[in-house]
Amino acid sequence: AFDETTLHRIAPSAILLVVRGMILAHTVPIGINLVPVAINQDMKALRPMDGLDPVFLLHLLLAQHGYILSKVSTAAHGTRRLEMRDISGLPVLTPPLPEQERLATLAAHTQTLISDLSARADRAEDLSAALTQRAFRGEL
Repeated sequence: AFDETTLHRIAPSAILLVVRGMILAHTVPIGINLVPVAINQDMKALRPMDGLDPVFLLHLLLAQHGYILSKVSTAAHGTRRLEMRDISGLPVLTPPLPEQERLATLAAHTQTLISDLSARADRAEDLSAALTQRAFRGEL
């Protein structure tokens, strides 16, 4: 699509942030792109300045989710929006780059553990429900 249109290409390692839509009523989706992407007006792409690791910035913003969510307002027609001035005003502590990379690695590892534990909890819940059904049918 990039070769055949005038879409603006966003290079990998940009922080992608939803700034308009009803999802902002309860969640501010924040992510990082691993491949070139194009986005519409409902998203913004943040490029970390030199000396700021993109994954570290991602986790810094994720840690501020509650604050960012508190800055969401309602447009005249009812949809939710987040003004970039509220994001650009967030203080960003910038430890040395090796420390940022270490913290980003730890955060990613922690997120992997959380996802794994969540999947295991879901599986345990499914097994418990199946066991309960079998017990009520007298199959145990």
